[in-house]
Amino acid sequence: MKSIKPYWWLVWCAAAWAVVFVVKLFPAQIEAWYSRGIYLWVSQAQRWLLGWLPFSVGDVIYACLCLWGFYKVFRIIWRMWQRTATKPVWLKNLKFSIQLLTGAYLWFHLAWGFNYHRLGSSHQLQLLPNAYTLADVDTLTITLNQRLRLLCADTASLAPLQQWSQTQMLQQGLLGYSRAAQTYPFLSYGVASVKPTLMGKAINYFGVLGYANPFTGEAQMNYTMPRFLWPYTLCHEMAHQLGYATEAEANLIGYLACKANGSKPFAYSVYAGLQGYALGDLYATDSILAAQRHAETPSFLTADRKKSSRFFKQFQNPFEPLIYGFYENYLKANNQPLGHKSYNFVVAWLIAYAKKYGWESL
Repeated sequence: MKSIKPYWWLVWCAAAWAVVFVVKLFPAQIEAWYSRGIYLWVSQAQRWLLGWLPFSVGDVIYACLCLWGFYKVFRIIWRMWQRTATKPVWLKNLKFSIQLLTGAYLWFHLAWGFNYHRLGSSHQLQLLPNAYTLADVDTLTITLNQRLRLLCADTASLAPLQQWSQTQMLQQGLLGYSRAAQTYPFLSYGVASVKPTLMGKAINYFGVLGYANPFTGEAQMNYTMPRFLWPYTLCHEMAHQLGYATEAEANLIGYLACKANGSKPFAYSVYAGLQGYALGDLYATDSILAAQRHAETPSFLTADRKKSSRFFKQFQNPFEPLIYGFYENYLKANNQPLGHKSYNFVVAWLIAYAKKYGWESL
């Protein structure tokens, strides 16, 4: 009878995946023990260790893994060509791949991923993003348009958007979270670790504005994109670093931080972003009404959006459907069944917020 000892590694890998699966079934415990406990220590340690570095360690790791992966694939193809890819070689590579994938899967969840399954904003803010009506979305859109008209009436006050450096922008983001934490203590941010992506303009071929690295705790910004997108994107990624993993919640928390900042450039950025989501929701239900509300968009914002559209159009490429599909499946695999539409679910959060505190609170 063959010994099962050589296969213990497979048992441990299977056990690790099983444990993660079971833990995901207990959002209340995740909220109390992980998101408001373990994760706070892990994330602060990551940002304290890596935040002072001027480059993204996560980007470097990703680049090294890609190069290593290409090397391994080339090596396997070469062995197949040389007819040296024997069964023991295949089994060795399979074993290593399973162990590596299991290790990455565990660290992903321990360092950040369990946040996808927490109670989150509905628990902390006592908000229930329930079903809403067309009238609710219309009221939201009208409210956002009113805010934008007031902001765009004084375009000189928006000038800092074109003047702030990356460092100044981050300082403003930290200010927003510091002020938001006075009302919501759980939004206390701490040590900063927000950096420009090492991909430069190439990141635009992926259609990415910013991203948080779940393995290193860093947030990366695409500083090549139009500047009016900077503040809301920054606060969105910082929300991810605080453990708000789903895109809708990161949009909601990013909104609270931008609003708390108190500056008109941050208000303009966040209201422009939210109006886009509201109009998208409105178009899906009543395109005629949506067109009417869209026509009420201030000309200053319309001009910014046209510039943004021209900017991103130059990076369109045939691989976009593959990139879109990959990210769509990633979102769905991580407790966001709406996929890309998860971003738009911030509309439900805003309506719930407005119904609790009044539309004027937006």
